Amino acid sequence: MSSLLLINRRLLDTVLLWQKGLSIFESVWKFLTTRFVDSPTMKVSTFRLLIGITLLVAVVVLSGSFECAA
Repeated sequence: MSSLLLINRRLLDTVLLWQKGLSIFESVWKFLTTRFVDSPTMKVSTFRLLIGITLLVAVVVLSGSFECAA
């Protein structure tokens, strides 16, 4: 009987740990996707801003590398 109680306790601890772990990811995702500019013409969140900057850097690097090769 006590071993069954121990297994249930470990299961409970594991489930609680997963919930805390998921809530951390959920909090980070909510922070990244929360819009800090929300107008009819422009919607900007941290995630969209990071994607935009990454794409801009990629385009500048790629356009510069093709220019040197030609």
